[in-house]
Amino acid sequence: MISTISWAPITFCDEEERGVILPHDDPIIIRADISNCDVGRILVDTGSSVSVMFAEAFNELQVTSHLLNRSITPLVSFSGEVVQPIGSIHLPISIGAAPQRRTITTPFLIIDCPTAYNVILGRPAMAQMKVFISTHMLLLKFPTPYGTGTVRGDQLGARSCYASAVKSTNRQHRGEALAVTQAPAPPRAGTERPEDPREESVTQQAEPVEDLELVTLDEDIPDRQVRIGTSLSQELRSDLIAFLRLNSEKRRAYDPERYEAMKAEVDKLSTIGFIKEVDYPTWLANVVMIRKGTKGWRMWYNQIFMHPEDQAHTSFITDRGLYCYKVMPFGLKNAGATYQRLVNNIFAPLIGNTMERGIEANPEKIQAILDMAIPKTVKDIQSLTGRVAALTRFISKATDRCAPFFKALKGSKRSITWTAECDKAFSELKEYMSRAPLLSTPEPGDTLMVYLSISATVVNAEARYSDIEKLAFARWFRLGVSDHTFKLTPSMS
Repeated sequence: MISTISWAPITFCDEEERGVILPHDDPIIIRADISNCDVGRILVDTGSSVSVMFAEAFNELQVTSHLLNRSITPLVSFSGEVVQPIGSIHLPISIGAAPQRRTITTPFLIIDCPTAYNVILGRPAMAQMKVFISTHMLLLKFPTPYGTGTVRGDQLGARSCYASAVKSTNRQHRGEALAVTQAPAPPRAGTERPEDPREESVTQQAEPVEDLELVTLDEDIPDRQVRIGTSLSQELRSDLIAFLRLNSEKRRAYDPERYEAMKAEVDKLSTIGFIKEVDYPTWLANVVMIRKGTKGWRMWYNQIFMHPEDQAHTSFITDRGLYCYKVMPFGLKNAGATYQRLVNNIFAPLIGNTMERGIEANPEKIQAILDMAIPKTVKDIQSLTGRVAALTRFISKATDRCAPFFKALKGSKRSITWTAECDKAFSELKEYMSRAPLLSTPEPGDTLMVYLSISATVVNAEARYSDIEKLAFARWFRLGVSDHTFKLTPSMS
């Protein structure tokens, strides 16, 4: 005859939240008597189809091992890992405080593996005890002949188990994780909020599995160092150090906007075949992102294909991997000259007939100056001088032409003194820009006329120079490094 327990409805109420640190996502960890021993760190797991006791906890119970049933099939975890239990055994387990106490005898699989818990109480044992669970309140309730029994989960113990579980198993303190009689007591209602042991676990960092040695990558920069393993063979160590020294430039950090722009550019250039992924380049550079005039960013390049043997020398690093250009990127020393030479070859039959070779000022930048109203604020003058600076190569004596504007800025930083001289200089500048010259490329053998002018508007020590000294200084400053290109024939008029 099967005995049954007559029990009243089991309910949970708001008052039973008292003593629980909210909000939380903690598992339920309880204490129970197993084989007449007080066992802590018992994980209540409704997802486990068996109850598990770990080997060190089982040894603490001092149950003779010959009682184990060794004919046990392996366990398979969700990840597919296969674990072979030591054996299985039926043991009595009691939960709750007398007289609302429940005792059953249930099978446990004994497993020897690192863990933060002593026991995992599975679904069959809880069903056998008719347990009702509130994960929110960390509370178990179950019927007994003397009323409803309750067991409160150990919230601090749960967090301590979590902290132990995330540590590396070869650094885990087994005594701390598996002490059968040393589990902490559950928190009491009304106590202050304790520290969360999980907060400490977040800062835990991985540690190397072997000793490391410090290697200097650049003798001229002693603090540029990396650590490598000491178990490498001498040949591999030498090759690795040589590789690191060749590729010692650190990957540059960018703001989120540039990372997104970089990702879009890499995707676009990969799709059209202008870059390709590389594995082990001997030279590596960071990406140079250029802001476009219409907002946004781009990686500049010419549509001129690189020689296959030279492509790896254009390698660059991104947060997604290593790439190299299959076309000539901007920034190469001979990129501009190569591009100009190829353009000249393409249009050779037209140059001198329907086309003129040379450099013309940007019409939009010229028009921006022509459309400007008379400056009224400091910002207006700064905008004017900035636009002139962008066209300096096309403006003769640009400093003299802008001198009145600089004078207008002297004194107060909040206002300007616009004079008749400024007005005249502004009008003359506009007239000059309306007929800006074209800079043409000389032909080999042409006689070049070097234009040198003397200005009364100079700075620093040059203000004390005589006119002839100013001319000599201008010649040295402009042509001092170009004597191999120009054959000078001085003349004075």
